[in-house]
Amino acid sequence: MKSFFAVLMILASAFPALAQTSKTEMVETVATGKTEEQALDNAFRDLLVQAIETAAGDQAAGDIGDSFMAKYARDPETIRDRYFTSDFDMNCKEKKVIGFRCVVSAEIKFAAIDADVRKLMGMIKEDTGLHEIFSLQVRSPGDTRHEKLIATMRRDFETYGHSLTVLDPRANMPRGFVITVNAVDFVGFKYNKFTKKQEGGLDIAFELLFLETDIATEKTLASEVVSVSSSIPGTNPDILERELETRLITEASQRFLQKVNTSLVSYAKANAL
Repeated sequence: MKSFFAVLMILASAFPALAQTSKTEMVETVATGKTEEQALDNAFRDLLVQAIETAAGDQAAGDIGDSFMAKYARDPETIRDRYFTSDFDMNCKEKKVIGFRCVVSAEIKFAAIDADVRKLMGMIKEDTGLHEIFSLQVRSPGDTRHEKLIATMRRDFETYGHSLTVLDPRANMPRGFVITVNAVDFVGFKYNKFTKKQEGGLDIAFELLFLETDIATEKTLASEVVSVSSSIPGTNPDILERELETRLITEASQRFLQKVNTSLVSYAKANAL
């Protein structure tokens, strides 16, 4: 089992601020309704709920999710205007029992959603207009898989309006939230000739810390492992291995971001930041 040790430092002040540039991404869902318009409204709401789950983690199912919907998503028009661009497609078919079934693809403003979640927690000040600052510090080099994972993490964090830069390994840790990624292990990669599937998994072990001033004030907020596994059917092991690698990295990066956000939201609620 191969692994590398890295420190992913999320260097945010105690009162980080909203990024000025919203990042968007195309997403898709299936929704139903008595009319096409109702199905479309339901689709936008479903997509928004999924995005809130990524931004707030487990807290989305509790007070944060309820407060978010009550404050920022009171009606379909508000949801569309605030969190989606005008770029969307829908393919609807009328069904006898359920009315209309629609497949909807829309461009969602992830940065706006993340910013509103943080507003609810009191974690940003709207009057500064600065970006949250995230920095990546790698202690030892990894292979191409690790580099691909770090690049995906960077993209996912920046999708939410954050700024992610690489620090020199000798740089001091400034105050703020620090995520220490202790191990990244690609496990069980093999081609099963009986099921004709490429199998494998990915584990990421990390700790979330908070430094009020320096290392002496370090607080451990969370210590967790992100674990994902999957398989892809096919007959070409080399191609399947690359496809599985990409799938695992994509899923692990999203879960990593979700776990980090869950811990940050919990900390904010406990400390009223």
